[in-house]
Amino acid sequence: MTTLYYRSGRAIIRLYENWFVAYSEALHLGWLSGNAVYNQSGQCIGWFVNGIHRDRNGRIVAKDTGSVLPGMAAIPGKPGRPGLGGIPGMPGFSPSWSEMGFKEFFGV
Repeated sequence: MTTLYYRSGRAIIRLYENWFVAYSEALHLGWLSGNAVYNQSGQCIGWFVNGIHRDRNGRIVAKDTGSVLPGMAAIPGKPGRPGLGGIPGMPGFSPSWSEMGFKEFFGV
């Protein structure tokens, strides 16, 4: 399991096998297939490369380095996986943080 952190250093997402779970609540967010990140509807919404989770514009949503570990929720039951949409072209990666929060990013 990999823990991903927001820009404040707060743990916000767990990558468990190939699916994303909110860190402090048992909320399924989406899936990882290769480097592509998919939401619950099966749309490619970004990438996970070298421990950095990025939006479709290449900006950082979360990364695997941080420091604050709040209480962690249990892992929810594994949901069924929808058919996955196509993968768009990957943009150049930015050192900037995304303006979207992780729930807005995943659409939950």
